[in-house]
Parts: sequence; structure tokens; C-alpha cells
Amino acid sequence: MAFTPSTDTKLLLAKLKATFPDFEYKDCKHLKHGFDHDVLIIDKYVYRFPKTKYYVKQLASEANLTAYLFRKVDLRFPVYDYIADDFSFARHPLIKGVEVTENTFRLLSSHKIKMLTTNIASFLTTLHTIPISKNDYFGFVENKYNTTLGKVPNYVPTHSDLDINNLLWDKEEGLGIIDFGDRCLFDPAYDFTIFNLFGETFIYQIYEEYQGPKDPSFLNRAALYYQQYLSSKKT
Repeated sequence: MAFTPSTDTKLLLAKLKATFPDFEYKDCKHLKHGFDHDVLIIDKYVYRFPKTKYYVKQLASEANLTAYLFRKVDLRFPVYDYIADDFSFARHPLIKGVEVTENTFRLLSSHKIKMLTTNIASFLTTLHTIPISKNDYFGFVENKYNTTLGKVPNYVPTHSDLDINNLLWDKEEGLGIIDFGDRCLFDPAYDFTIFNLFGETFIYQIYEEYQGPKDPSFLNRAALYYQQYLSSKKT
């Protein structure tokens, strides 16, 4: 996937000022590393600006999905409270927290890890069992890029970008999951990939509580995806 250059911060702020006449702020951070969106973190809000026409078209369905998950799962999701009429940007309250790194995970108590296990399993079960009939409403398209493992037993709605930077932990509010811009129909094992980072026991415990589609090679595929993930970080 080609990287689309970011828009100048001043132009994005000008768009917000034109939309909200009384717009003022104290702090602004522009995240430019994303492939699909420019992101401005302004005080207690996040403003996401799609970089391409494809993501402009997908913005409303992404908002539908995060609102649905918020109602179904006891986790924090980016629920949008404003979407521009032309879908050029959207706003949601900031999801507080730090990235769930190996170090963050090591500092969690056994009780917190158990809670995290249950919450992740519930999230993945809810996501992976969304009826195919809802694809258009939630904007799931078939993943035609990652075919290195060939045909897989099930294609289901997936987040498809569960990296540590999209998993945010707050000691008071728990886990938050963000950035559903790459959601697609794909192998459910792919969404388990990053949890290999925290050890076999943790990913197995998630799988035990997970009620989505399972098959005998599920965790093996998750491990292979993880090896691909590690290789991609070296290049």
C-alpha cells in the first residue's frame, strides 16, 4: 500500500475553523504516520481526516461500527460525535491511555490480565460474528492483499490492524481500541496476531474464551501472521 503524504497542519486547522466559527484550542498534535488518515489530537478530541476518496466513502460506515461495538462490548471505542457533511473529517472524544507494549503488560496484575483477556475475547467474538448481511452498513470489504497463507476456513469481519498503537490501556478506564479504518472481511486468526507478543498463555486464554469461528489451525495461523509482522518491522 502506497503511503499518501499528509496535509499541512495549517490547512487542516483552517478546515476546522471554517466549520466551527468559535473554534479555539490550547494543544494540538498532528499524527502524520498513518497510511489512511491525518489525525489531529486537539485538547480532549481527535479529528480524523481521510487521505483518499476510498476512506472518505468509508467514514460513515466506520462510525456505524464503532457505535455498534460501544453498545455491545464493555470497552472504550472512538464513538464519533461529529461527521462533516462532505465526510472530509470526523471527531470523537480522545481515548486516553498508553500503548499496550510488553512493558505495559508486565506491569499488570493477574486480575487486570484476566479482565483484559475477557474483554478482548468479548470484543473479537462480537466483531467476528457480525452478520454478513451487515457488511455494507459497517463497510467491510474482502481483504485481497494478505494471501500468503492461501485459502483460510472462514472470512469474517475483522479489525485487521490490531497493533500495539491501536490498543490503549488506562489504569482507571481499562482497554481502548481505536482505528477501524482497515476493517475488512478476512481470517479471524489475523486479529489474534499481536497477542502473541504477550506469550502463548495469554493468547491461548483469549482463544479459550473466544466464541467466534474456530478451526484446528487457528492459533498456528496467528503465529505465522505474527512472524510476518516481526519480519515487516525489520524492513
